[in-house]
Amino acid sequence: MRTEKVTDINRLAAHYLMHSYLYYKKNISLISDDSYDYICKTLHTNYNQITHPHKEHIDKEQLLCGSGYSIDYPSIVKGAANNLITIHKEYKKLPYWYKV
Repeated sequence: MRTEKVTDINRLAAHYLMHSYLYYKKNISLISDDSYDYICKTLHTNYNQITHPHKEHIDKEQLLCGSGYSIDYPSIVKGAANNLITIHKEYKKLPYWYKV
């Protein structure tokens, strides 16, 4: 299992959007709460450095709260998140009943 922390701010933004979508809309968590908190804190601290194309969907106040509950997720984020599920099914053995 990969345990190193991602430090590239734009990659963290992508992970934040995908994992928030999975957690809040699909009711599945692929990362630990500590990892999600790390992403939120790092994005909040470095918010002005984010140049990710979907930055407008990242609310600085939600980052401070450690949440992504009210994000309006772009289709590309949903698709990428669903791909993460497929990858984790193969390598992390998600429950067989979970459908993308």
